[in-house]
Amino acid sequence: MRKQLLFFVTTALFLPWTLGAQSFPTISSGGAETWYSIYSHRSSKVINNAGIDVNCNAVAYDNTSDSQKWKFERVAAGTPDTFKIVNKTGGEFFYMTYQQVAAGEGTHVWQDDANEGEGGYVELTQDDIDAGELGTHNEVNSFVTATTGGTRFVFKNYADAPANFKFQLRDVDNESYVNQRLATDGETFCIYNVNNDGGNPFSVVVNSLQEIDDLADEFYASNFPDAPKMSTETNPVWYQINNLRKSRVFNLNDATAGTSVTIEPIIEGDGRDAQLFRFEGRLSSFRIVSKSGAYLKYAAGETPSEIIAGTSDDNSSFRIDRMTANTYKDKLMIYCIKPDGSATGVNGKHDYNLCLYDGTTDDGNAMSFIAEDYDPYVNAPKLSTPADPLWYMIKNVRSGYVLQYNEEAVQIYQATVTPELGDDRDLQLFRFEGAYKAGFKIVAKVGGELTSFTAESGGTRFQLSEGEGNLFKFIEKDAAAGTWAIQIDGSANGINAHNNNLEEVTTYSSGDAGSIWTFIDGAYNPYASAPKLSTAAEPLYYQVVNTRAGTALFYAPDAEDAKLYHGAAATTTGDVLDLQLFRFEGSYSDGFRMLLKAEEGAEALYDAETKGYNLTYEEGAGTLFKLGEKDAAAGTWAIVLADNASQGINADNNKPEQAVTTYNAGDAGSIWRFVEESEFSSTGTGTINAALRSRWSVANGSVSVWAESMNSVAIYSLTGATVCRKAASGDTFSATLSTNGCYIMQVTFADGSVENIKLLVK
Repeated sequence: MRKQLLFFVTTALFLPWTLGAQSFPTISSGGAETWYSIYSHRSSKVINNAGIDVNCNAVAYDNTSDSQKWKFERVAAGTPDTFKIVNKTGGEFFYMTYQQVAAGEGTHVWQDDANEGEGGYVELTQDDIDAGELGTHNEVNSFVTATTGGTRFVFKNYADAPANFKFQLRDVDNESYVNQRLATDGETFCIYNVNNDGGNPFSVVVNSLQEIDDLADEFYASNFPDAPKMSTETNPVWYQINNLRKSRVFNLNDATAGTSVTIEPIIEGDGRDAQLFRFEGRLSSFRIVSKSGAYLKYAAGETPSEIIAGTSDDNSSFRIDRMTANTYKDKLMIYCIKPDGSATGVNGKHDYNLCLYDGTTDDGNAMSFIAEDYDPYVNAPKLSTPADPLWYMIKNVRSGYVLQYNEEAVQIYQATVTPELGDDRDLQLFRFEGAYKAGFKIVAKVGGELTSFTAESGGTRFQLSEGEGNLFKFIEKDAAAGTWAIQIDGSANGINAHNNNLEEVTTYSSGDAGSIWTFIDGAYNPYASAPKLSTAAEPLYYQVVNTRAGTALFYAPDAEDAKLYHGAAATTTGDVLDLQLFRFEGSYSDGFRMLLKAEEGAEALYDAETKGYNLTYEEGAGTLFKLGEKDAAAGTWAIVLADNASQGINADNNKPEQAVTTYNAGDAGSIWRFVEESEFSSTGTGTINAALRSRWSVANGSVSVWAESMNSVAIYSLTGATVCRKAASGDTFSATLSTNGCYIMQVTFADGSVENIKLLVK
């Protein structure tokens, strides 16, 4: 009995109608009738029966009007999912392609032999018109109320909206949807064959439009918990509205009607009211009010359309939604609801005026909402005094390099972190003196304050001044990550690292706040998690694994040339693993050489002509490399040339078994992790079976899989519990298992075939 009950409950959970269909409007049957008004979300009006064979139109809601009241009535036995829509004054909602008109006014005429002999209306040609042919019908593509024979419909949910909040009316005979025309088309209804179109969504009203507003509130409350709180005049809640791409907030210095709204750096102190706004209404339809008194307004007719200051008589409304872009996916955005009912995202122009941008995928649409009492500097580096200095390295998030005083050039450059404390490290140490709100100076440990100047070659550079340096301000990029832009006070520009010349430090030329920086304690040891250095007498060997593809560097002794390749990472000890094991001799500060275990004395050598990495058998002839840290916690690094940090060992992610090379666009190359030889055992952490399509490796709790045409990978415990399940991206997959033990990995391919593999994580 318990098994039967469990089966019933489990089955019920997977039946879609148990959750969905009952939430749609009730189908009237027998003597039970339920009357609704059908509310269009495009026009904020309801469907009205204008008379038999007259186009149904959209009108303002009136609970006393029977012509606005409809019931959903099952069509007939044998068609349980379809219904017709019947008006309380008589007539059924009916899709009409043609409408009869007075002779000589129509565009179509009936022909018995049309439509393969079944007859039909044919549009008159110009020759027919010239010959005096008179049309009898016009094509109207509209819905009317007919005495009988109404169109058959089914309910369909609109996008991700919960049932009974927004649904679509699908015309099953025409395989299309009821669509609300725009006001310019007469606010009638037509057939439209695009699913989830903005004119498709409807809701039902029984007593008042308050129902729709309440449902909308429930929908937004459940889907937008990170949205700002709504205000009233007597209980205002003020926010700064931050454009995430520019790290600037909405700004209205002048509340005069017609003044443009701009986006500006955060103001502290007396002028901050210009950047504070409250939201009145509902998240689905609200007004934006400045603390300086103006109501934000859509400026119709401008190109591109802008948001400007308006008065309380202006009724421009807005709503919250989510981004669909990759960079800011699921971040909030603000839509402006235009007079025709369409909605367009609010965006910042290049000249920093607010405008409207069509689309939800543009990065400039992403917004966040900063509370009035928010302290933007709570995660900033600590300020110092000359008597109590706190030293930091200023690290470029993109390149991984830090600012450094270049004594030879007498300018500020970028460089890899100097590993040891001392004179060389001092060149990379800076402190911040002053105030975050008013501005601070950046003081170098070797003496002098950071200042900007125009170089003879053009452009802005930075150097140290014995006198007064520049004042700077922080612009927060990611509070949780502690990342910031460093902007020159009084300027739109900030400290910028040139993407294609990683050593150069300048400003960006188009009013950008510059690169994104984070701050490292001056006593930091960058190589604490790096692989250990070896000597010839005490070697320590590592497998060098590509973090993206899961492949490892290896030497192919039978190849015609002596190049390094990357391919399947060995998972057991033996000759194959020895071809993938390297030791590192030298120093992190000056550079190290990479020596292969399988060939005594063989070192990785950079071939400048082919830009490949070859092996030589001459002692001391190898290339010097340095490590570029990518993620200290994960122990991942770039391996770059000691004399050219913009060039590093690179593996083509899409072409395993290919020779490794360097990347030629100023990039440090692939990202690598290092697996100690001691982590391998004779029993192995996995097996590469030639009979299987999949290849895999397990090391340090990280599982890497590569195979052609993978669809997904799932990992289960021996008890059957799902540990992880992910779609595979291309031909590679990786996951981290936090607990040692035995697992079953299931690889599913695009053709539906499946491979099951036993994993041992030690």
